[in-house]
Amino acid sequence: MPGCPTRRGRADVPALPPRRAGPRLGPERARRLLRARSEPRTIGHDPGDLRGRRLQRPRHRPAAAGHGGRHPAGRGIRRPGEARAGRGHQGRHARRAGDADRGARDDGPRRGARRGPQLRRLGVDRFSHDGLYPLLADPRAGPGADGDVPRLLRSLSRGLRPASRDVRDPPGPDQPPLPGPADRAGPEREPVIAFPEPGLVGTFGFQLPTRIRFGPGTRRDVGPVAAAHGRRALLLTGASFHSNPGAPELLAGLAHAGVEVVERAVGGGEPDDGAVLQLVGRLTSAEADVIVAVGGGSVLDLAKAAALRPSRERLAELLLGERVERPDLPVVAVPPTAGSGAEVSHGAIVLDRAARRKRGVRGPGVAAREAVVDPELMASAPSSVVAGSGFDAIAHAVETAASRAASPMALDLAGIALRHLLDAVPRAAAAAPEARDVGPAAYAAMLMGINLANSTTCLPHRLQYPLGAATGTGHAVGVAALTPAWLRRTAAGAPAHLARLARRAGLADRSASDEAAAAALEAAILAHLDATGMRIRLRDLGVMARDVPRLVESGEGTLHNDPLPPSPDDVRDLYLASLEGG
Repeated sequence: MPGCPTRRGRADVPALPPRRAGPRLGPERARRLLRARSEPRTIGHDPGDLRGRRLQRPRHRPAAAGHGGRHPAGRGIRRPGEARAGRGHQGRHARRAGDADRGARDDGPRRGARRGPQLRRLGVDRFSHDGLYPLLADPRAGPGADGDVPRLLRSLSRGLRPASRDVRDPPGPDQPPLPGPADRAGPEREPVIAFPEPGLVGTFGFQLPTRIRFGPGTRRDVGPVAAAHGRRALLLTGASFHSNPGAPELLAGLAHAGVEVVERAVGGGEPDDGAVLQLVGRLTSAEADVIVAVGGGSVLDLAKAAALRPSRERLAELLLGERVERPDLPVVAVPPTAGSGAEVSHGAIVLDRAARRKRGVRGPGVAAREAVVDPELMASAPSSVVAGSGFDAIAHAVETAASRAASPMALDLAGIALRHLLDAVPRAAAAAPEARDVGPAAYAAMLMGINLANSTTCLPHRLQYPLGAATGTGHAVGVAALTPAWLRRTAAGAPAHLARLARRAGLADRSASDEAAAAALEAAILAHLDATGMRIRLRDLGVMARDVPRLVESGEGTLHNDPLPPSPDDVRDLYLASLEGG
C-alpha cells in the first residue's frame, strides 16, 4: 500500500491484520487507523471517532431517508441486481448526515461497542494473535501471577458478548478472589456426586425407559398422560384407593381427558401367577389399550406382569428367567407410597404357587411406560406404612450400592437417596397426615427404583423371597429383619462396599478408614430401625430354628453379586442370626 508505514519502517506500529475482501483503504485512512491502534486509550464512545470502528472491512451505515441505495438493514447487503451505492456524491453525504444525526442524539455508548477492560491493560495486544495465544496456553508466559489468567478469560468473554446482570464481575484489585476448595470451612467430606474409586471406572450401562412426571398435584395429569397411549383403560388399584383424598381428582382427570375406564380391578397382597393370568383375561375381554395402576409395589408389579399379556406357558418361561425386551400394553404407574420404586424398575415380583417361590419377571420391556409420582397422594398413608415403605427404599440404597454390580452412577444415586431417606422418613412417620412432607422420601424412593433397574440387591432381599412366601409377611418387614445381621457380616468381611456409600451419604469423612466408614453406616441404619419401630426379629414373624433348613433350600436367584458371595452354610447362619434380631 503506497505511503502506508509497516512494522519494518516503524517499530512502534503493529502490522495490520489480513484484510478481508472489500473496498481498499486510502493512504490517509490507513494512517489514521494505525495511529488509533498505537495509542492506549479506551475504545471510543464518540460515534465520529474512527478508533471505535472495526479494523477489517468497514461496514457503511444505512443512508438517510431519500439517499443512497443501501439495504435498509445497513449491513452492506445488496439485493440481486441492485447497484452499489455510496460511491458518488449523494452516498457520501447520506453517510455524513446519518453520522451527524446519530451523534446528536446518542449520549451513551454506541450500539455494538465493546465493553469491559482492554486486553492491552492486561499486557496483551488486542489485535495480535501472537500476544494472546501463548498466554492462554501457558499462564507463566503472560504478565503478573497465574491468577491473571482467569481474569483474562473473563475479560474476553465480557468483551465478546453483552454484559449480563446475572454474571458476577471478575475479581479486581479491590475485590477478593472467589473462594476455592481450600478456603471452605468444615471437615473434608467426599461429595455426593464423586468420581468413583479405583476399580469402579470402566464400561457400564444405564437404562431408563420410563418417562417420569414428579411433583405435588401431578395426579391431575394422569388423565392426559394415559390419553397419550389409549382411550380404554383398565384401572387397577389397591384396596385403600377410594379412601385417598386425591382419588376423586385422579378419576376426574381421566374422564376429562377422554379416557374411559372400561374395567376396574383391585389388587391386594403379593401377586401370584394366578392373579396375573386372571388380570390378563379381564384385559382381553374389556379390550383395554392402557393400564392405569394406582398402588404400592404389589399392585404395580401385578400391572406390569399382566401388561405383557402372557399365556400360562409363556408366564412360566418368564418366571424361570427369560428377559423381556419389548413392552406390550402401556402402563401408567402411580405410587401412593414412597418405598418400592416399582414405578420405574424393570421387574415384577410374582409368586409361583406351584413351586411356592417368589420369582421375578425382568427386563426393560417390563417397565411402566409412564410414572406419575405425586407426594400428596402419599401423605394420607398410615405411619406404619410410611415407616415400612421408607425402610424398603433405604434397603434398596444400601444393597444396590454394596452390590458387586454397582456402577458409578448407581453409587452416586444411592448416596443422594440415603441422605434424603435417613432424614425424611422418621419425620414423615412421626408427623400427622395433614402436616406430613413426603416429597423428599418419594423422590429418593424413585431414584432407588432406577437403581434396581441398573444394579442388583443383595442377601436381605434375596433371602426375603422364600421368607415372605413361607410366612405370608410383608416384604419390608422381612427385609428389616434380615438387614442387621447382613450389615454386621458385610462390615466385617467387605467393609469397602459399605464405606463407599457411607462417604457419599455424608456419614463418614473422606479420610476415614473403610472399617470406620462401614461402622458409621451400620450404626446409622440400626438407629433408623429403632427410631421408626422397624427393629424386627424373625422370631416375631413366627420363624423358628427348625424352619431355617427349609428356607435355605427354597432360596434361589443371583447371590454372587453380594459383597461376600455366600455358601449355603453362610445363608443358614444369617437366618439363624436374624432369629434374635441380628
